[in-house]
Amino acid sequence: MPEYLPSSGIPFIALAIICTVGFSVAAWALVRNLSKASDRYEQAQDRLHEDETHTDKREQ
Repeated sequence: MPEYLPSSGIPFIALAIICTVGFSVAAWALVRNLSKASDRYEQAQDRLHEDETHTDKREQ
């Protein structure tokens, strides 16, 4: 086994761990923001529907 592998393997392993953690955090943040955006969209749709019903009642 070459001598340079153990000394250079550790930084590569550390880099792989850092990248894995970084991508995991980024994916978690993306999913969290998308779910929040989805909730806000549903709330806006509900408010729009309520506004339409109130407008219909006022017109009648």
